[in-house]
Amino acid sequence: MGRHPKLFALQNFFYKLKQKHDYKKLKNLSLFSDAFFPFTDSLEFIKKEKIKIDIFAPMGSQNDKKIESYVKKNKLNFFRLSDRHFKH
Repeated sequence: MGRHPKLFALQNFFYKLKQKHDYKKLKNLSLFSDAFFPFTDSLEFIKKEKIKIDIFAPMGSQNDKKIESYVKKNKLNFFRLSDRHFKH
C-alpha cells in the first residue's frame, strides 16, 4: 500500500469527527504521528481542512527535505519529535 495508510487514517478520523462533533466550533486540533511523514499527501489533506492543526511527528524519511519544504511553503504548524516510537 505504500503511502496510503496515513492518508486513509486521516480521512477516517475527519469523517468521524465531522459526524460526532460540531466541526465548525473547533478552534484547534493536535495530531500526533508515531512515525515520520514520508510523503506530502497527508499534509496536503490536513491543509485543506481549513482549521488550525498542530502536527507532531518525528523525522527520518528520505523525503524529509520535501516535507520540510512543504510545511514551510504552506505555513503548517509542524513540530519535530526527537524520538520515533514506531519501529519495524
